[in-house]
Amino acid sequence: MLVYHEIRTNQVEYMKKNREFARVLRRLRTDKGISQENLSLEANLARTYISLLERELRSPSLKTINKICEVLEILPSNFMELVEQEKNKDMNEELSKNKHEDTKPQPIYSHLIDIIGNTLNIIVINEKLKISYANQNICDLLGYDKSELLNSNIEEISDPGSVLKIKNTLQGLFSKNTYTYSDIICKNKNADDIHFNMAVIPHSQDAKTALLVLIDATEYKKTQDELLKSQSYLGMALSATKQIVWHIDLKNNVINILSKNNEQIGYFPKEEILPFSEVTRNQIHPHDYQKILILIESTPKHDEPYFEFEYRSKRVSEQYRWNLARCKILKWNNDCRPQIVIGTSFDIDEKKRAQIALALNESRLESLVKLNQMIDAPINEIIEFAVNEMVDLTESQTGIIIIKEKNGHDKVFTNSADLQNRSLKEILDKTLPAKYHDNIFTAHEVLILNQIDKAPHEANIIHTNKIICSPIKEHHETVVVSIVNNKSEDYNSSDARQLTLLMQGLWRIIEHKKLHEQKQKIEKNLSMSSRLASMNVLCRCIAHEINNPLSMIQGHSDDLKDSLINHREIDSHNIYESTAQIDKMVERISAVVKGMRTFIQDSTMGFVRNIKIHELLENTLSFVKTKLINVDIELRVTNNIPPEQIIDCHPSQIAEVILNLIYNSIDAIYKLPTRWISIELSQNNQSIHISITDSGSNIKPDIAKYIFEPFFTTKEDYRGQGLGLYISKTFIEEHGGTIVLDTTAAHTCFRISIPVKQN
Repeated sequence: MLVYHEIRTNQVEYMKKNREFARVLRRLRTDKGISQENLSLEANLARTYISLLERELRSPSLKTINKICEVLEILPSNFMELVEQEKNKDMNEELSKNKHEDTKPQPIYSHLIDIIGNTLNIIVINEKLKISYANQNICDLLGYDKSELLNSNIEEISDPGSVLKIKNTLQGLFSKNTYTYSDIICKNKNADDIHFNMAVIPHSQDAKTALLVLIDATEYKKTQDELLKSQSYLGMALSATKQIVWHIDLKNNVINILSKNNEQIGYFPKEEILPFSEVTRNQIHPHDYQKILILIESTPKHDEPYFEFEYRSKRVSEQYRWNLARCKILKWNNDCRPQIVIGTSFDIDEKKRAQIALALNESRLESLVKLNQMIDAPINEIIEFAVNEMVDLTESQTGIIIIKEKNGHDKVFTNSADLQNRSLKEILDKTLPAKYHDNIFTAHEVLILNQIDKAPHEANIIHTNKIICSPIKEHHETVVVSIVNNKSEDYNSSDARQLTLLMQGLWRIIEHKKLHEQKQKIEKNLSMSSRLASMNVLCRCIAHEINNPLSMIQGHSDDLKDSLINHREIDSHNIYESTAQIDKMVERISAVVKGMRTFIQDSTMGFVRNIKIHELLENTLSFVKTKLINVDIELRVTNNIPPEQIIDCHPSQIAEVILNLIYNSIDAIYKLPTRWISIELSQNNQSIHISITDSGSNIKPDIAKYIFEPFFTTKEDYRGQGLGLYISKTFIEEHGGTIVLDTTAAHTCFRISIPVKQN
């Protein structure tokens, strides 16, 4: 408990020594409007150290006092007088409480010694530099006994430069009655250098002696040397990275250039301090000038004080380059707006231009992708999109696309309302001088004109100042011409390349759509030819299916007539048999006509109908039953679908597919010893499956890969046109289904799958 009391007492005494100093420091700093951060920055002291001083937790060194006084713009002697006044004030209050006698104020240097504490090293010398007193601290530090230092000369323990400083200090010291601060170097007994912060204070006017208060600054000196070395390295690093450091005082409209690389970041004069508004207005790009001012002046105090921004500044060549500024707000004004800002700037022009180029390339690639995705859109919509894109990508004002036609009726598209509904000649007359008109169609490569010569009479008509023209040729003939004009900057090869790529993509789409239209026309003709061919076969089957029953009806009718004419006897049994056969033949003809009615109705109506799959199959097979009987081919039908199952389809198209496959099977197997055709129907997953298999062997792989192509046939004697399977595949795919050759089957087998419901 006693030990704790002693420690606590020492802490109280220690804090008393720092109390008056802390009060004065806080009061002066507040009166001057200087924050702890700014004081630490300008005095080159740690902010934590300033905070500890003001909280009475640290004692200041003489050098610290001198630095703080410089920032606060007060003499050290005046500062210590204020400290002394605070001490006397505390003493008077304490004496009034304890009713002690009055005590005279101590001299300034006595309290200075008091607040510095036990770190003091004291030597008393006379005007001849002879040492008359040395305390134990200095003796221990230098490694001498007191007897060795007393009556010795300060020259014996100091280097020549320090001796000269002491002599110069003593010359005017005694008349000023104050202390003087300096740095000296002393030698210890081992001849090692020890750096001191020295305060020289008058000791006795009569004896002409002075008090040398020495504070060991060896470690501080080492730290300072390291700091200077680091600053040197920092300067070299800034120089190597072409950065500048600047300090802006918005209140006084001043920018202070703190490094020597200003020519690297902008066209600044040699002076280090410049008017901030003049520099920003004259050297910063107009588009960035207002943004910087708004960013700096509108940053609220409570926000993060660190920020960065990109801007363009002018160089000696009058060209702008991109820079990156990284800043910190050091001081705020009374309105809580930034007042002092410090930061660095460095050149990022190459990186920025690379980013802009990359973004532009991405935009250009996106445009090409969008253009390719519009392949199914109307051609006029595609061309209008291309006009707008080439204007945006080249940062132009007007875009024109001319599509050359073989019939001479060229098509013109433009984004300019003033040029709409005008002829090509009128558009060219308002866009380009007449001498350039032929060039845009005859040029073999991109034409770039960043300066256009106009005749006097054209100056008021033609408002084009810059233009770029890209011709696209096909077989040495110009097919597309694109024109953009009036970019704010000069057109370059990048603009030419983008314009050419966009127009090449447009021309590919135009060509594709032309080929697609031709293909559709050919397919339509092929479909018609195939349907005519199928109809021919169907007609023959129908004629056969009707003629045979009619012949039998005719035969039975002749028998009846012959019986009546020759025998004049009416045999009821013969009559019944004949009429029964006639009724049967009529039913066959009726079934064929019914099937024909179904298909004719489908062909004329032209849209999907729902029909029973069982009915569709029966009507279709009615056309080929007689044919199969005549060539002795067995027909096997396996129907695994309920009789009432409905399917959405074009019945005539599905029937034509089935007939095509059956006719192909008949042609393939009618000479084989074993002849049969199997049709199997099944259903699953909302689809109808039809398998048509014949007794022939499967198709060879080298032939199978071509069977669905138009005009491919293996039939001899021109009995096939090679369109049956191609049209069958087209019909099934139009229904959203599939038709394939089963290559794993032993016999020739085609499998068809059709959705039950159609969109």
